[in-house]
Amino acid sequence: GPPDPCSATTGACCIAGVCSILNEYYCMDAGGTYIGDGTDCGPPDPCSDITGACCVGTTCSVQNEYYCGVAGGIYIGDGTDCGPPDPCSDITGACCVGTTCSVQNEYYCLDAGGIYLGDGISCTPNPCIVTVCRGDSDCDGEINWRDIDYLVAAMNDNVAAWEAMFLPGTPTCSFENNDVNDDGTINWRDIDPFVALMNTTCPPAPTGACCVGATCSVQDESDCIVAGGTYLGDDTTCTPNPCPAVGEQACCYPDGSCTHETVIDCYTNGGIAQGDGSICALISCVAFVECLGDSDCDGEINWRDIDYFVAAMNDNVQAWLDMFAPALPTCSFWNNDVDEDGTVNWRDIDPFVALMNTTCP
Repeated sequence: GPPDPCSATTGACCIAGVCSILNEYYCMDAGGTYIGDGTDCGPPDPCSDITGACCVGTTCSVQNEYYCGVAGGIYIGDGTDCGPPDPCSDITGACCVGTTCSVQNEYYCLDAGGIYLGDGISCTPNPCIVTVCRGDSDCDGEINWRDIDYLVAAMNDNVAAWEAMFLPGTPTCSFENNDVNDDGTINWRDIDPFVALMNTTCPPAPTGACCVGATCSVQDESDCIVAGGTYLGDDTTCTPNPCPAVGEQACCYPDGSCTHETVIDCYTNGGIAQGDGSICALISCVAFVECLGDSDCDGEINWRDIDYFVAAMNDNVQAWLDMFAPALPTCSFWNNDVDEDGTVNWRDIDPFVALMNTTCP
């Protein structure tokens, strides 16, 4: 039925953008919009005409803060919009704020004053560390008359004035380029060393092996990262190819050696797989000793190992691996070969039982 004018139940009422607390009858009688029983005028104010981006999951819409909250969303802030860049996007990449790298979406990167390097770019290795080229104040790779105004702006360690020289863009090189005499501060003492470098160019960035999938090429670290690759370090080479083949990853063996193998081959051969994307050149394998009977890799032989041990019967590496999914075992499959005869079968049961309630050495 119609609202009861005598009702003591009140709520927020919006009349021409102004919020007041009324019962439904008097709100509608005044030409207002009744928000609902028990609602109030905030904050946030349900009647506000100030809007911003609202994220409900990865869906962005523009509404006021109140209705964003009612929808279960996250209000980004007054005056914000849905982009581009989209503040609700779950697509992330490396963001450089100075030399600090974090993985976030493009909106939050730019909001923090950062430089967004691109979707899917990671922070390992750090792509925000830029090679210092002393004297190259304008970041163009050369030391010449064009650097003078930038160097003057940077005097007395004035980072803000130097950055303002690049507006509306941002610097693509290190502020440290201005510290030409490398004494930790930028002042008049840098002028003579700067003049001495006039009409020279920055040395090329160091290069090394870059793995893009199974393909290796020699390039500098930043180019490797932009290509979606993994940089193996300065002065590393592609001979022999250090990049794992498709479907392979780093596998560590008891003697501390490392090879690239599929997961099942790694464990069948007595190794421990290091995870998707792992590369031997970047892994420090630690020598380990098999712990017979420790089928679940927790360092103890007890009732918790039984299901894992049963799964491994008849050398069933895959069934044993499935017990750990989606993780990978952190011990050798051959922990299950308790009698050390080279196969996992019923003959291992009695030695396994004999080790019950012991710990790995």
